[in-house]
Amino acid sequence: MVVYTVGMLLKLGDEKGFRDASKMVLVLTFILLCIRSLNTLMISEIVGTKLIMIKRMFLDTFAFLTIMTVVTGCYCVSYYAILFSDNSDLSYSEIERIIQNGFWIVFGENDLTYDNMKPPHCTTNKTLYKSGEMPRCASEWGLHLGPYIKAMYALITIVLLLNLLIAMYSEIKAKAGYDCYEGFMRRHPQLAIRKPEGLSAAREMMLSKHVVTSYFQLLGNTVNRLKLFDKGS
Repeated sequence: MVVYTVGMLLKLGDEKGFRDASKMVLVLTFILLCIRSLNTLMISEIVGTKLIMIKRMFLDTFAFLTIMTVVTGCYCVSYYAILFSDNSDLSYSEIERIIQNGFWIVFGENDLTYDNMKPPHCTTNKTLYKSGEMPRCASEWGLHLGPYIKAMYALITIVLLLNLLIAMYSEIKAKAGYDCYEGFMRRHPQLAIRKPEGLSAAREMMLSKHVVTSYFQLLGNTVNRLKLFDKGS
């Protein structure tokens, strides 16, 4: 309600910036409403377990993405530094170009052709390649080592890390069942798990075969003597 109220108040502004901010806040309100509606379905026997599994998947995916970010960053910086011998200017477009190379390999975009990085198809003139007129020429070491570094990175990310993600997801179903139990116990705090107690010696003596047989024989004789079989309950 607070976020929705802020969005409606921003909508009263006359400038375009207020209207854009209002739209973003109202969209955030709608997203929070959708998440809240999913939270109300957690008590459902059918949907609740699936939602808990999705929650577990998000947590496991976050851990996986942390590992993936470190590996991708290591590859991107190392590959770019070897590929181009001269120093590069630190800018947003340069950082984006460095990260894109490692990011798209995960999705199968593995281009091993370096023809456009050899003269005369490229240039070492900083003004020309920064303006986008011609591609940047790679160093001799970069042309030789680049494909091997890229192949090693593809092996680590696609084969090892993605199989790790599948293995992590395979354990989620068992974890979701325990989460359902914990949620049920939080909703019913009056319930408690009791430890089974050992049978006392007196009760154990009264549950022997001889005692139980004598009891049912006496009960049968009493029912027959009083003719209770013919009477209603």
